[in-house]
Amino acid sequence: MIDQVSDFQERTLGRLLSQFKGKVRIEALLTATATVVQELEDLFVGQLLNESEFDVAAGVHLEAWGKLVGEQRGGLSDEDYRRFISARILANKCLGRTDEFIRIFDLVTGDSDVRENKLLWLGFELYTYRQSGDDLSTDLKSRIFRMLESIRPDGVNMTLIEVPFGYFGFEEDPDALGYDVGLFAWEIS
Repeated sequence: MIDQVSDFQERTLGRLLSQFKGKVRIEALLTATATVVQELEDLFVGQLLNESEFDVAAGVHLEAWGKLVGEQRGGLSDEDYRRFISARILANKCLGRTDEFIRIFDLVTGDSDVRENKLLWLGFELYTYRQSGDDLSTDLKSRIFRMLESIRPDGVNMTLIEVPFGYFGFEEDPDALGYDVGLFAWEIS
């Protein structure tokens, strides 16, 4: 833990030898120096503490968090990388329950609505319904699949599906564009 010193001026003047106390020029010099040191202390400690906090970390500070939990940056933006680090933390603690997969899938897919379809045999399908016209990039899909595959229990069938904004669907689905229009969903692998 870093302790921030917030009273450099008082400390400096308090350590002044008795023969120099009351000497206006010496006290002014020490006060000016202590003021600059205090500003530097506030700046550096403030930056170190604030930029190292996970929610606001960026660049190398965020990469330190990724290294701590075992998630490589791999060209991700800070925003995407922060989501993947959060998901890796959950994945590291995962017991293989479907609700954990849903939470992780929701984190890494970003702007989407995640839905589950339990299969009759041992397994599940997870759908990410995109909320905007932006589809997941090929690299992001591959990374998402690898993360969830790494925690999938043996013998459990898992299928990940991305459903684009404005998807093809039937009349029973109020969110679909309709039977003859829209985009098809695709499997993430």
